[in-house]
Amino acid sequence: MALSKNRDQRLEELIAQHDFGRLLEIKLQNMFPNLESRAGVIRILSSYDDERPEAPRVRLAVLKLSGADLAEIREKVERAIEDYEDAIGWAESPHQMKCSMQNRKLRNTDREQLVAEDRGEFQNWLRQQ
Repeated sequence: MALSKNRDQRLEELIAQHDFGRLLEIKLQNMFPNLESRAGVIRILSSYDDERPEAPRVRLAVLKLSGADLAEIREKVERAIEDYEDAIGWAESPHQMKCSMQNRKLRNTDREQLVAEDRGEFQNWLRQQ
């Protein structure tokens, strides 16, 4: 019980710190418990190399958008190479991205609600094991 509480507390710290590198490692372990499978996914994700902007964050976004589907991971990495901000946007802020695509004008209160919903969804996904 104490170990689980410490793990949960550490995860919350990583989320608050936006430590995308460590969060990526945790998500990979949870989504791909088999070492061989995980190594294959890491190879695919590494196509978005460390020299590119926000590499750990983009790789994490790719995982959220793709789930455990290897073909989707490959496709999303290729798209992220072309437009990394789009990958981050759709992973972390899908409601805001939809409104933007529809050219919808929002009141400040509605925008704040969308931001909170998007943040909550992304953080809940990070917490999923």
